[in-house]
Amino acid sequence: SDVVKEGDKLKVKVLEVGRDGKIRLSHKALLEEGDGQTHR
Repeated sequence: SDVVKEGDKLKVKVLEVGRDGKIRLSHKALLEEGDGQTHR
């Protein structure tokens, strides 16, 4: 699996913002939306 370190920059898709302010993000969803394929 890939490892993301603090300070790394990557594009993500915001899936949901909860009432408590918690934000759900997805990098995979953004990639799949872009071209229909999953990248590794």
